Amino acid sequence: ETLNSSSQKTLMLTDTVPCIIEILNLFQSTNYCTNYRLGDKNDVERTGLNVFDQLDDEEISSPSGAGSVNCLVSVFDPAALGGALQIT
Repeated sequence: ETLNSSSQKTLMLTDTVPCIIEILNLFQSTNYCTNYRLGDKNDVERTGLNVFDQLDDEEISSPSGAGSVNCLVSVFDPAALGGALQIT
């Protein structure tokens, strides 16, 4: 977390990871899926709680507003739904 000029806390991308994991845990506990993976299975250092780092924080909060970050979320054995679930 950092303080901006108006003394309000600015949420960093790395601060959102525990919330993302809680949502995925909820999906798993309600049998929406059997398991999940946050990050690439071939990149051991950038998975789970470490999926984002300080460079991602800098990219997404770029002053130009043009920053972007990609993140792979794998959901295994999802429940059959009448409609599609899309998270953007």
